[in-house]
Amino acid sequence: MNALYPNEALRTRCLTFFTEAIQQAHGLGESRWSVTLRKRQVSLNVGKLLAVGLSKGSVYLGLPPTRLSEELAGLLDTHGVWDKEFSTFPSTQLIELSAESFVELVDQLRAPFADFLRIAADTARQPPTYRLHSPGALACLQVALGKTLPAPVFATRGGEEESEQDTPRPRAVAIKTPPILFERVEYHLDNLLSYVELGDIGLPDIQRPFVWKWTKVRDLLDSMYRGYPVGYLLFWTNENVQGTRQIGTGAKQSKVPQLLVVDGQQRLTSLFAVFRGHAVLDEEFRQVRVEIAFRPRDGKFEVSDAAIRKDPEFIPNISELWSSGKPTSKLIREFLKNLDDKKGLDEEEEDAISHNIERLVALNKYPFTALKILPGVEEEAVSNIFVRINSEGVKLNQADFILTLLSVFWEEGRTALESFCRQARTPVAVGGPPSPFNHFIEPSPDQLLRVSVALAFDRARLKAVYQILRGKNPESGQFSAERRQQQFDKLREAQNRVLDLNNWHLFLGVLVAAGYRSSEMISSQTSILYAYVVYLIGKLRCGVEEHKLQRLVSRWFFTISVSGRYTGSPESVMEEDLNRLKEVATADAFAEVLERIIASTLTHDFWTITLPNDLETSAAKSPSLFAYYAAQNRLGAPVLFSDKKISDLLDPTIRSRRKALERHHLFPRAWLERNGVGDMKVINQAANFAFLEWPDNLQIGDAPPTDYVPELKKRFSSAAWEKMGVMHALPAGWEKLPYEKFLAERRALMATIIRRSYEDLSGISYIEMNPAEGTDEERNAWELIEKVEHSMRDVVRRKYTEKWGNPVENRVRAVFGDGGWEKIEKNRKRGQYRLSPAASGDREDVLDFITLGQLEQMMVAPDAWALFSGAFSGKPEFDGLLKAIKPVRNDQAHFRRVPEQELLRCRLACGDLLTLLGRL
Repeated sequence: MNALYPNEALRTRCLTFFTEAIQQAHGLGESRWSVTLRKRQVSLNVGKLLAVGLSKGSVYLGLPPTRLSEELAGLLDTHGVWDKEFSTFPSTQLIELSAESFVELVDQLRAPFADFLRIAADTARQPPTYRLHSPGALACLQVALGKTLPAPVFATRGGEEESEQDTPRPRAVAIKTPPILFERVEYHLDNLLSYVELGDIGLPDIQRPFVWKWTKVRDLLDSMYRGYPVGYLLFWTNENVQGTRQIGTGAKQSKVPQLLVVDGQQRLTSLFAVFRGHAVLDEEFRQVRVEIAFRPRDGKFEVSDAAIRKDPEFIPNISELWSSGKPTSKLIREFLKNLDDKKGLDEEEEDAISHNIERLVALNKYPFTALKILPGVEEEAVSNIFVRINSEGVKLNQADFILTLLSVFWEEGRTALESFCRQARTPVAVGGPPSPFNHFIEPSPDQLLRVSVALAFDRARLKAVYQILRGKNPESGQFSAERRQQQFDKLREAQNRVLDLNNWHLFLGVLVAAGYRSSEMISSQTSILYAYVVYLIGKLRCGVEEHKLQRLVSRWFFTISVSGRYTGSPESVMEEDLNRLKEVATADAFAEVLERIIASTLTHDFWTITLPNDLETSAAKSPSLFAYYAAQNRLGAPVLFSDKKISDLLDPTIRSRRKALERHHLFPRAWLERNGVGDMKVINQAANFAFLEWPDNLQIGDAPPTDYVPELKKRFSSAAWEKMGVMHALPAGWEKLPYEKFLAERRALMATIIRRSYEDLSGISYIEMNPAEGTDEERNAWELIEKVEHSMRDVVRRKYTEKWGNPVENRVRAVFGDGGWEKIEKNRKRGQYRLSPAASGDREDVLDFITLGQLEQMMVAPDAWALFSGAFSGKPEFDGLLKAIKPVRNDQAHFRRVPEQELLRCRLACGDLLTLLGRL
């Protein structure tokens, strides 16, 4: 592993992502993945596809190109090389990135990579065999990161590799759907629009609102005018569909449309708006009119604007040609007279212009071909058809189908969601009515639906919820109206709580308490939504007092934000969290679950290794960087080189032409470039930025810190200057440090500021405690932990010596590699004992200077586990016992205060582990 990425920070980030990918793949199917080691490349294969490949200095990653944002696609085109394209639907492709570029973009890559994994998992046809899997590579990863990883389920029989022929043959299943699910129908545009006007053609809820830009409407009309085909329409004939949306905003004669638009809604809505002059509803649920202009002289279409309306060459709004009620000949005469008065026309020009206008008017006879899906076809099949024929369409997800069910069986609920979301986007005037408007999130209906579903059914994955809401009995598989009504009653009660404005704003206060002020400091809206679920469970189900709940959920939100808990596979992680909370019914039990997750997330290694590594980024938006801003805000840090507070200038209600606060390079870009630093990723490191007021930013300009710092320092007293430096994580004498050293030192100090804010938020310090300060129960647990560590140390020393002889240092170096060995050597040189040496006379060796976690690594190393496995039923038992100890004892030999039940669990685990180690 060291040979792949010599830089330890890069190696840790790449390996961590690789192991997270393994865990995600395992969650999609225990027999759908494998790890291989060939030609100095470690690969994670999911289904038939290569998902992640770690090669020397590079990372290969599978992605779905069609699901990337324009910004991310541009970055990947710049920093990566697209490689093999896989034959999947939707399409997927492999990209090669340098390790540095991968680490830089990793936060943005997590969501599309999770989509890739789901696509790849569906390509699996049989379990992997031992020939296609390298257990040694997996074990090496476990040792390198100190993590226990899942193992795939192999295709084996009697210990021998099972061939494809040995795999049980799947039973044949008859495909019972009709051979053809559609029929072809021809329409003229005028007839289509008449059906829309009458209400016979409507928009089903599985489609999106009208979101086309006016330029696309212009281009559509231009194509039709020139006689080009513009694609077919797809209708769904379903006499039983209810709760559909109409095109346009007027009343319709037909209450229930017979034809529902599945594909072509944007085109049909555009044409209806233009040819009938009707307003339509846009994605913000506002009524808008589409105005397209036409220049008859050369047949050019434009989006109408003020200049065009004054230009006599243009018909400023072509809708008037069909909606004004005037004869075409009269409209042509009026246009020609006005143009002749302004610019003069000869007879030939008049004939050409008249011809072009008549050609435009005749577009109402433009032919369209429609494919009508037959009655009785289910929503899922309609969605599959939509995705397969519409390569530019957005895949319809489970939230879309559940929203459809709401429209059919609870229209008031769907309307309430949409109304809440619309109001959340609109600021309220002073003295106005209560509103969900806020500065953190403009929720969409499907986002709030997820919150309601999680609260009602303890489910984050929506696939099963769709069937639940349809009234499906999980045992019989039958659907019933009574069961459906019961489930909708649950959802109704949950949604009412979710949309309660008191709950909503009290929860948003949690974010403020954690130090976050606006959406500009939020890296994941999913974290907000899932934290709201946790808040409501604590409040409604467990009865946690509001002041305690606010503090606890503030810490929870801080934890999930800084750690990126819900990135990658948010539904899977939230499903696990909901399962932990499902049986919880009391305030104490609720707090214990959250405290346990927080303690296992924000470990000593997280604060001292993971977080500084996360801050090694040039991304303007990252969870760790936003946590640093939140920490500065919460701790009352002053603006750098100013007496004003950062919290005052981060106020989202303040609006000005220029932001009051600006991110400024402490080592200016131009100066760095003049001194040989040209890589923008290095120049724009998060550790090279600080908040300044914009006048100071302008004053500093391109001067190096050795020039501008002495001048600015004169403004402040020594105490004020020192405090400012501490709050901005600036190393002492930072202006004189070499740039790379400055970045490394400041990242560690930024992590300290984040930790300090968290501990202040907690009200309890989670750093080291003197054992003399503990209670009797705590001291008893700490003494047991010391005994466990001494016992592990003695057992490892004895077993390693028996196997490999003295000195054990050589074997330790082999287990931890050069990087880990250097850290151990530093501890030994400083005389830093993790715990006092075992009672073994004056003897001292390297094992006296390694941590509890490192002792664990030595025991589970691939070629060492056999020495210790006889005492345990398996690695899971050993891992489970240590997991109960680690929340009480971190890897700096410090102890921390934890809930009483967790302390009891630790003491029991220590007793069991001492007994088992005694067998060795």
